[in-house]
Amino acid sequence: RLTGVSKTYALHKIPVPALRDIDLTIRRGEVIAVVGPSGSGKSTLLHLPATVDRPSAGALWFRGRDLGKLNDGQLAELRSRQIGFVFQSYNLIPALENVVYPLRIQRRKIDRSRRERVMALLDEVGLAGCASRRPGELSGGRRQRVAVARARDRSGGHTRR
Repeated sequence: RLTGVSKTYALHKIPVPALRDIDLTIRRGEVIAVVGPSGSGKSTLLHLPATVDRPSAGALWFRGRDLGKLNDGQLAELRSRQIGFVFQSYNLIPALENVVYPLRIQRRKIDRSRRERVMALLDEVGLAGCASRRPGELSGGRRQRVAVARARDRSGGHTRR
């Protein structure tokens, strides 16, 4: 939930407002689309609840926690364990390793049951046969689906094709 959120950047020491007094609530399981012309603040708006950036004013809440009270390390931990990303440029390594990678960052054991879970996620997005393929061997749509599987593994949720 964003309440009264604003974000201002400095461009050559001149303040440039990107967002002004935004109120937004996104509920669990809800899907939203952010649309608008280039430079309208779409990416800035998405960076704030993703904890990639901090607001200049206002408050961000996630599962009852005031994110403004968390330090950088706590925000990194939150991103690592509870927020999944599908990047515009995909940022991929081989498909299976892509979905497992967040677990390596968290220093979690990657045992057989975890690999089976990852394979199930790849299967859910129609890519079970592509687990060892590198990004250059996948179409753009397949790369996007690998990124979705990577993001979904964080929450233990399931993805529909």
